[in-house]
Amino acid sequence: MAETVIIADDLTGGNACGIAFARQGFRVLSVPAAFANEDWRDWDVLTVNTETRERSPEEAYESVRRACANAKKTGARFLFKQNDSAMRGHVGAELAAALEGSGERCAVFVPACPGNGRVTRNGIHYVNGKPCKEADIGWLAAYPPASSSIAECIRPYVRVSLLDLGIVRGPERRLRETLAAFRERGGIIVADAEEDRDVRRIAQVVASMDFSLAGGSYVFAGELAGIRRPSAGTPCAHPVGGPSDANNGVSLLLAIGSLSERTKRQIAEALQTGAFVLKEIDVKEDAACGRMGEIMEAARRCYAEGKHLILVPERPASHPGTAIKDSGRQVADRFAAFVAELLDRTGCWSGLVLSGGETASAVLKALATKGIVLHEEVFPTCPRGTILGGIADGMPVVLKAGDWGNFSALIDIAAHMAGTTCRGAAE
Repeated sequence: MAETVIIADDLTGGNACGIAFARQGFRVLSVPAAFANEDWRDWDVLTVNTETRERSPEEAYESVRRACANAKKTGARFLFKQNDSAMRGHVGAELAAALEGSGERCAVFVPACPGNGRVTRNGIHYVNGKPCKEADIGWLAAYPPASSSIAECIRPYVRVSLLDLGIVRGPERRLRETLAAFRERGGIIVADAEEDRDVRRIAQVVASMDFSLAGGSYVFAGELAGIRRPSAGTPCAHPVGGPSDANNGVSLLLAIGSLSERTKRQIAEALQTGAFVLKEIDVKEDAACGRMGEIMEAARRCYAEGKHLILVPERPASHPGTAIKDSGRQVADRFAAFVAELLDRTGCWSGLVLSGGETASAVLKALATKGIVLHEEVFPTCPRGTILGGIADGMPVVLKAGDWGNFSALIDIAAHMAGTTCRGAAE
């Protein structure tokens, strides 16, 4: 087993953490929990996706406990528990499960992503200036934040200590002494952070105190990765796309399941370039089958013209978010089955782009994928990798979180893929 294991509640979030380690020169493989028990000793870092954000608290607890126990049993020396930066899902249950499964008494939890509007102040977590329970992103989740107070989310499951910003920014000796005292108490230490420098300082002290379990955001994971191998690897520069270079002879298949307003704007911006074609798929049972011929023809035209095909689940005319949200996994599975069949029948794509964690997981499962070799970032938190195993073995893939990235994100991804030669799964 890899020495470092990331246990993620969502595919795109886990890969955002994984790519932070890849950026530092680590060999990183992302796998579904079903394949976590295989022999992955040739990898430095393993990202395990438990897909628990939309499951019940009981299922989430058991899945995370089992994943952490297996990682420790097979030789992992450091575990990182990734959770949603907007506090959706089962943060408290999963952190408690990570403690039990790993056998550790204490972990430091830093969910802040200051550069993306996620900050923690006095134990309250904010998303774009709003307490996370009031943030717009919450309605998209089956399990929105139970409270904007991180302690209130965690306390029903495990003891909580709060590391306030005054201590984080104060004398290092005081920070160490406070962490040591909290560590002795056990449980989860929730740290305030409003700026990247706060996250960096926490990571430096946590690493020097040799914590074996930590959790939180990809920013915290990235800081820990840099400390664990500070001289290895450098961030890569990538092209930033515009209308003129969004295709360049490459045809991509984009499967986008996210419902966020940001994603809708990203699609609209892409369509304006003329290099993208949008098709909505009716995800009601058996309805999509009748459109396969039409979509296959659209795929062939895209390939012939060097364009990219965007597939999205059709939204009901009234209350578009609610209907999809209420049956999210079923919708994702049907949409994924359609995408997998199209890819299998056409086989002409230069790469695959998946947006939205649940959609990405469902599509990769439908393709019988065993894992993704993570190579580099298209832009922060948006990794490019190579599919390992299944129908699309060896195909380049980009994974983007739904509510993430600039409005030009899809254009930038296409430009990056046009300038990238696949390194292959064996790399």
